[in-house]
Amino acid sequence: MSYRVIFSHANGYPAGSYRVLTEAIGTQYSIRPFDHRPLWGEPPPGQFLSWQTYANDLIERIEADQAGPVWLIGHSMGAASGILAAARRPELFAGIVALDPVLVPNPHLVLVGAGESADAQRDAHYQACLGAPS
Repeated sequence: MSYRVIFSHANGYPAGSYRVLTEAIGTQYSIRPFDHRPLWGEPPPGQFLSWQTYANDLIERIEADQAGPVWLIGHSMGAASGILAAARRPELFAGIVALDPVLVPNPHLVLVGAGESADAQRDAHYQACLGAPS
């Protein structure tokens, strides 16, 4: 089976800045670079953009392309948003290559087993860092 590849860039690096890499991959696979929402050229939205937003955008792109399941190659923020997207919609992904993914450390791990209070603190931490899941 031949899979499509989506490349998801890092914060501050548009997909075009990875051209040498994506062109090399493109000699063997069908690859589509994906620019995240801040690079779409539209006016900034009136809402806070979180990694959940970027994950939703990836899911919508894969669905719109009707390409699934895809391999996602993501760098930094692009890898983190890809991991979130795959956690929500695993059937859309054949696999992920995560290059230097941004993973948010959980300072509440020391509270494991401390009950519901620790769970609430952990959840609040992740929502503050990543935004509420939608």
